[in-house]
Amino acid sequence: MIWSAVILWCPVSQYLNDVGVNVERGVELVGLKRVGDGAVAALRFTGGQEEQVAAPHAGRRSCH
Repeated sequence: MIWSAVILWCPVSQYLNDVGVNVERGVELVGLKRVGDGAVAALRFTGGQEEQVAAPHAGRRSCH
């Protein structure tokens, strides 16, 4: 599965900032894979550097 980044413009990015979500420009989601009950996202920045970010419990479909 291939994912692509979504560019957010105001007022959406303003709303996200207001509720505590940091919107970063120039970051592309280049990969996403499930690991256990979480996920690992591969990000590429404008300068070409890449970073992997783990999101534990991503995609869990239960309400606790």
